[in-house]
Amino acid sequence: RYAGWRAAHAPPATPRSLRGVARSVKSRLSGSGRARDSFLAYARLLELFSPEEKRARLSLEWAREFDGYDDYWNYRQHWRIDLEPATRLQYLDLKTYLPDDILTKVDRAGMAHSLEVRPPLLDHQLVETVLALPAGVRNPQGQAKFLLKRAGEGLLPDAILNRRKQGFSAPWTAWITAHQAWAAHALGAAPSGMFRGNLAANPGLSRYGEKVWAALIAEQWMRLTP
Repeated sequence: RYAGWRAAHAPPATPRSLRGVARSVKSRLSGSGRARDSFLAYARLLELFSPEEKRARLSLEWAREFDGYDDYWNYRQHWRIDLEPATRLQYLDLKTYLPDDILTKVDRAGMAHSLEVRPPLLDHQLVETVLALPAGVRNPQGQAKFLLKRAGEGLLPDAILNRRKQGFSAPWTAWITAHQAWAAHALGAAPSGMFRGNLAANPGLSRYGEKVWAALIAEQWMRLTP
C-alpha cells in the first residue's frame, strides 16, 4: 500500500517497476477523477465503501444520518503533516489500521484458543526508537522491512527473510459467490431497511465479497442491537 501511494504521488519519472502499481492506485481514487490531496488518496486506499457509495447504497432514511458527517474523521485526527510522507503513513497506520484491524484479528483468534498473544515488535520503546530514524534509514529506496531483515541476517534463512508477504485476507468473493443465493436471500429478507437494493445480487460490484460480507455483518448487528 505504501509503495502504491508513493508511486501515485511520485514525479513523472516513476520507475517502470512501479508504474503499474501507480495506475492501480489512481484508479481506486474518487469517481470524479484522481485525488490530488495526499490524505484523501491514502484514505481512499483504506476504505471499503467510499462516502459516495455509502450514501448510494444506504436507504434514504439511513443516508440522512450521514448528512454533514466526515467519513474520514478518525484518519484525519492522526494525519501528521509535520512528518515526512512515508512516516506520516506509518504513523496513521500505527494509530488506526493496527489497533482497529490487524491486532483485533490477532487478539480474537488468540483468545478463541485461550492464547495470550504478544507482538514484541510493538514494544513502545522499540517503536519510538525506530520511528525517530530518518525514513531513508528505515526504508532506503522504499525497501520494506529493511531494518528487520538486516537484523535477521544470519539468524534466519534467506527463504524466510525474502519470502513474499502474506496478509490476513480471506477469499470473501469466492465464499459469497459460492453461496450467492443464500447471501441475496439474507440481505433481501433483512428487516432493518438499511440498504437500498441488494448488494449480493450484483456480482460485478468492486470488492464484491468484502462488501456483501460487511453488509451481512451490519444486518446481523442491527438484529442483535436493541
